[in-house]
Amino acid sequence: MATNGNNCSISSEAFNVRAYLVPDPVITYNRPTSTICEGDTILLQTINNRDFSYQWFANDKEIPEATTYNYSVAKAANYSVRVTNNMCPATSPKVPVQVLPAPSIQIAPLELTFVCGEQPFEIKALAEGNPQFEWFRNNVKLEGERRATLVANHPGRYICRSVPEGSCPSKMASVEIYDVATIDFEWENTCQENEIQFYAKSVVPRGAMFYWWEFGDGETSGFKNPTNKFWKPEDFDVKLIVDFNSECSDTIVKTVHVNPTPRVDFTYKTEHNGRFCEANCLGFRRWKNRNRQH
Repeated sequence: MATNGNNCSISSEAFNVRAYLVPDPVITYNRPTSTICEGDTILLQTINNRDFSYQWFANDKEIPEATTYNYSVAKAANYSVRVTNNMCPATSPKVPVQVLPAPSIQIAPLELTFVCGEQPFEIKALAEGNPQFEWFRNNVKLEGERRATLVANHPGRYICRSVPEGSCPSKMASVEIYDVATIDFEWENTCQENEIQFYAKSVVPRGAMFYWWEFGDGETSGFKNPTNKFWKPEDFDVKLIVDFNSECSDTIVKTVHVNPTPRVDFTYKTEHNGRFCEANCLGFRRWKNRNRQH
């Protein structure tokens, strides 16, 4: 309302003004301190309000897609969050996250990453100091296994880490123990100069299989169920090599006996020097070879 010197006044149109609360964001975390071990994470969070919008920063750089009230981090940096209530933004104080390096660990024998079908198999972990250990098989913790040496009685992926007292656990070291493959083969038709069909009868619990055949006559094949033609009637040592799980392989050799192909022939006799007439009778004789009679 406005009034002049003559006591004349006038009022303006009324307007509604809404005031928004400026957020006061503070970062908290789900650990006693903001120091974590390498390979671990820490969950940072601030006030949770569905009317607020959020943007997280690492070393003052915006983190794409980090737009919720909490954020899980694994890297060292100074983290802050901007909270906006409608058009009123406020930024939290920075929280420094430190990452301690994890001790190293190795599996003995060194550079061992897989074992082909040997069970039980003794695995040994090598780490600095005198820590305890944690062992896992196929991501399931083996309760009670705290020593550096483990006897693996079953196939699977074995993982180990050291747990020094009052320090960060080590990185993971692993070794894969593959199950024993069952390989065999069969064949059909063992006649000379005919196509002999071979069938691989191999079983591997997991992993792909690759086949290599050596037929003993200089011929080879990489098919699972190949054919081969043998030109001599004799015994051939046929070898099947099966590679599985990338690094493991097994071999089987069987003797295939190839039978000779019988030779077919016949003779005939006439009374007129090899000529015969219609309605005359022609006599045939069976031909014998040393193997079969026809």
